[in-house]
Amino acid sequence: MRDTARDLTLRELAVLECIKAGKSTADTAHVLSVRECTVKFHVRNILRKLGAANRTHAVALAMAAGIIPEQRKRAPQQSSGGRLP
Repeated sequence: MRDTARDLTLRELAVLECIKAGKSTADTAHVLSVRECTVKFHVRNILRKLGAANRTHAVALAMAAGIIPEQRKRAPQQSSGGRLP
């Protein structure tokens, strides 16, 4: 990573969380109540600050650095004996 986590703004962290959740640019814009071009601006800044090649790489770098938490692992689901509910 080129810069430290302190260099990411709160808005950039929010965008990064949306990327981690698999949201599109349009969905992220809607969730954060901003325009799509604003989301793209934040994504470019995130990529630059983290030295990432793309959105997925940015999430991986941020998770590895502890900037954003890794997803919790789900508890194993109990089998229904092969029957559908």
